[in-house]
Amino acid sequence: MTTTRSTGTDPLVQLFGYVPVYCGFTIDAYIVAPVPDHAKVVQCVTDDSDEDSRFYYPPPAHRETSRDGKQWRRKPRSRHVPLLFPMPPTHQIAPADGSTHLNSDTFRNGEGGILIHSLAFLHGARAQFSEWWFDGRIPVESREVCGIPDAQLATVMAFFLHTYRQLIPADRPRLINLLSLRNRIQSYYWAWERFAFSYMVFDALYEMCFRYKMIKQAKHHKDRFASFAQAGLICDCSRCRAHTYTFATLRNQLFHESLWHDAPITGDGPGMADVFLPRLLNVLIAQMMRVPCDYVRHCWSSLSSSALGLKPGAHP
Repeated sequence: MTTTRSTGTDPLVQLFGYVPVYCGFTIDAYIVAPVPDHAKVVQCVTDDSDEDSRFYYPPPAHRETSRDGKQWRRKPRSRHVPLLFPMPPTHQIAPADGSTHLNSDTFRNGEGGILIHSLAFLHGARAQFSEWWFDGRIPVESREVCGIPDAQLATVMAFFLHTYRQLIPADRPRLINLLSLRNRIQSYYWAWERFAFSYMVFDALYEMCFRYKMIKQAKHHKDRFASFAQAGLICDCSRCRAHTYTFATLRNQLFHESLWHDAPITGDGPGMADVFLPRLLNVLIAQMMRVPCDYVRHCWSSLSSSALGLKPGAHP
């Protein structure tokens, strides 16, 4: 894969990727837009990806060594799969007034972080600033949470940013990490991995929602799903309740007994638990961000797609 990469030294622009969707918006003090060669970047990555899985895998790497510090040569027997690797940027963030300095870790770990990970979440992608590298495999096509019209993207992102700003400072990194980990779930290989990390994000959502009085405290760990249902935050139909019982059982076996529903650890989960639990997370994240839309009433145990259905005139 060969693409043109910016050094990202312009203090007024922050490059990030990898979001394969051509989209942009302006909210508050920020303008988010695709890079000029977005189509070329996406095509280049797609051409170098696995056609069946629709993921990009980093190529093997080699270590290099120098002799007398003059000539670099490939070190013998150093071929390995890189732990970290760069991806070409697909989008950029610029200040709307042209005066804000964005080239700082304060911005990247703060409002910049919530912007890029929220956008990636909405489009089922993974995001990172251009000079911060990725690990694992990268989805090369949108696996969006729900259908979001282009005209509504700015409004939805405004809700995410507004919710972030309403948190106490200590909770803001938690929200960014939560979104980043949710986006990363699809990059795990095995069903038990996707389920385990989905449950970790679920627990984080529970703690955040309880802390901000959106739900009541559950007496037992397995009752956390019921707490969300009683607060009206998730669907409580019989099919969804059956899935939550399966989730709690799988979680206890996996976390406490190293069992995966009495099957090899490389097997698929029962009832597509590694698929439905992430779908539940999507609804809870939309609820926590207080996005007024029909999607939050969607039956998450259904495989059918759902449109966002943002309420008319909604704004944070």
